[in-house]
Amino acid sequence: MRNESIQAPILGSLSTLAILINSSVCLLVYAKKELRTHTNGFVVSLAISDLFTGITQFCIYLLRQEGRLFFNVTYALSFFGGVTTLCAVTWDRYVAVMNPLKYEHVVSRYFKAVLATSWSFTFAIALIPLTWVLNEETIRLDVLGHKIYHFVSIGLGCVVPYCATILGHFQIYHQAKKCLRQDMLRETLCHKQKSLLRKVFIEAKIARVFVLVTLMFFVSWFPLVFYTLAFASGKPGIVPEIWIYDVTPAFIALRSIANPFIYSLLKPDFVNALKKLLKLPMNHQMVLPCFQQHSMQTRN
Repeated sequence: MRNESIQAPILGSLSTLAILINSSVCLLVYAKKELRTHTNGFVVSLAISDLFTGITQFCIYLLRQEGRLFFNVTYALSFFGGVTTLCAVTWDRYVAVMNPLKYEHVVSRYFKAVLATSWSFTFAIALIPLTWVLNEETIRLDVLGHKIYHFVSIGLGCVVPYCATILGHFQIYHQAKKCLRQDMLRETLCHKQKSLLRKVFIEAKIARVFVLVTLMFFVSWFPLVFYTLAFASGKPGIVPEIWIYDVTPAFIALRSIANPFIYSLLKPDFVNALKKLLKLPMNHQMVLPCFQQHSMQTRN
């Protein structure tokens, strides 16, 4: 049973927090020159998709605005924007780990095109429903064209990018594991090879941050995606109402809040930027466990 008197202030507060925190991520990247990297460009893109979520929930639960079609579109912008950006950042990490020597050249060349394609695709999918009707009350998912839209949009905008993301992270893991085996024989490597291995390990460690973000994104949005497919199939009753109207919005809001904390705690450049901002001691050198172990063995 839904209790809107409790739900509205909780989700309204979470949405406000999501807006403030994700806006802070965007401002921090803009204000700190050392954070203006291509990878953080994708982080800002993720923050923008989370802003769409926060603004949508803020309007629904605090401002009590109504407009089913409009909010479906803004939720779609948040969802598809998040999926395509996660796919793009996986490409960024893939290039960094698989071809670190050419990373700057490749990503600098294609960064704007990848980001523009990501959001162009997102807006194209999300805005299609606006072309169907002028009166949102006439929207019916039992129309064949609407069913096709939902299956195709989730297939192309969710399933395909997620499969590509999983495949990319699998390749990154495989490459990092391969480099770890080479690192065990580091005594036979030259200085350049050692530096390259260290760079691969660092880039792979950053990739793990986005693996966590991707998993959280999937878990938070899955009930809503499943409900959309069930509704389009004419079987909405298989999904409990509480999951759609209470649990899923809360999960999505909490994930939007959690993402910036993940960057701040696990991404080294964000950690150092925040320490500098708060005037805390900084880690001037990040030593990975495997390198630290080898250093100790050398000293012994």
